[in-house]
Amino acid sequence: MGGGSGLFSVDLDKVYEIEKIVPQFMYYDYFLLYKIVYSKDNQNREVYYDQTQYAQKAATPIVHKNIKARYVKIEFIRGVGNMSLSELDVFEKS
Repeated sequence: MGGGSGLFSVDLDKVYEIEKIVPQFMYYDYFLLYKIVYSKDNQNREVYYDQTQYAQKAATPIVHKNIKARYVKIEFIRGVGNMSLSELDVFEKS
């Protein structure tokens, strides 16, 4: 995704109660514009985290919230250099 837009989507196979979504970017010191959305049905999406108005380093902590979701998607809007997602951690509420 060299500097352009793109997306990464995950189907968790069923709806889970999720307490935290943590993207791990390969280049954590690059400034990125992206957002994380989620859905129970892959049609009606809600925003989990939105960093599309101003670029921050990929390592910037995310404010987490409890949700119910089956689908999780990261939408990359723009970034400097390569936008590389190395891991996407989705934590079920315990």
